[in-house]
Amino acid sequence: MTPKNEAVNARKDLAAGFDLVIIACKNAKVRDAVEEKLSTALAEDQRARVKVMLLSEGSFLKSVLKGMS
Repeated sequence: MTPKNEAVNARKDLAAGFDLVIIACKNAKVRDAVEEKLSTALAEDQRARVKVMLLSEGSFLKSVLKGMS
């Protein structure tokens, strides 16, 4: 997926009613590109409901659950 596709998908997920959208990236270069695209493609309130992280980040599920509380 490209950063543009990720932004489109995040927008669709939010429109579908999801409270939180998680985008897991394979490396920091991809993460940074996705975050940059989201910063211009989504409104501020939408960006607050999208979490971008690395697959390799320690305890992926724990960080997701922490963000939901």
